[in-house]
Amino acid sequence: MGRGESSASPVSPKNSFWSLVRSDCVYSHYIPATGCISYAALANHIYHPRGLNSLFPRSGLPIANCLLLNAHIGAGVYLYTRPHLKVLPPVTRIAFSAYGAILLNYGSMLLWSLTKIHLPQETPNWIRTVIALTMSAGILIIGREYVNYVDSLV
Repeated sequence: MGRGESSASPVSPKNSFWSLVRSDCVYSHYIPATGCISYAALANHIYHPRGLNSLFPRSGLPIANCLLLNAHIGAGVYLYTRPHLKVLPPVTRIAFSAYGAILLNYGSMLLWSLTKIHLPQETPNWIRTVIALTMSAGILIIGREYVNYVDSLV
């Protein structure tokens, strides 16, 4: 070995794939991330419902319900793992997290539905998709900033 070279293998436990799949990472990052993806897909479904039905002709509604459920779980787990709720008992944390997730998802669905009716019928699908993804990203970013601000008060 040359000068300054290490005998450590490049694949150490610190650099392995399994170090990224810890339970704290799963709960604080991966589940909320899949919830965000489902949230954006749900927004796209509301603005362009025929898109999901063309991908899954016989099961469009169950798929949309699964997207909603996953968005609820993602937002709820995200809120549950935040520092400002860690001082509460688990039952109260679950109740507050579920309440926040339900408000976020159903409030967003109401907003998307109310803004969708103001689009002309002949609006191209790609514009509807851009609007849906932009609105969902904006709502999620504002929500994250709000929760980070509340966490900073603790």
